[in-house]
Amino acid sequence: MGCGSSDAKVNQTEIDESWFETHTTIGKGGFGHVHMVIMRAGDDKDKMFAQKRQIIHNVCRDKMEMEVMRELDFLRDLQSEFICNAHYAFHDDRYLYL
Repeated sequence: MGCGSSDAKVNQTEIDESWFETHTTIGKGGFGHVHMVIMRAGDDKDKMFAQKRQIIHNVCRDKMEMEVMRELDFLRDLQSEFICNAHYAFHDDRYLYL
């Protein structure tokens, strides 16, 4: 687990899903859902984030690993007030979390 990026703008702390409290689903897509979450530990404690959960099996089945990595790179490097930036990226046995 932990961050999949080496860029300093993305938090490098070893985290997992237990660091977040899920509040509601804001969207649904082909590989998973986007949830509104609140960070419950670390430097960003009590901050709200949109968290995309992608089912690893579906991503691999559809051979979309490179697209997921490109999306993470794009969101990590993006500096926009209109589009969510990537702050955390990690995985467990079932999901990728962005």
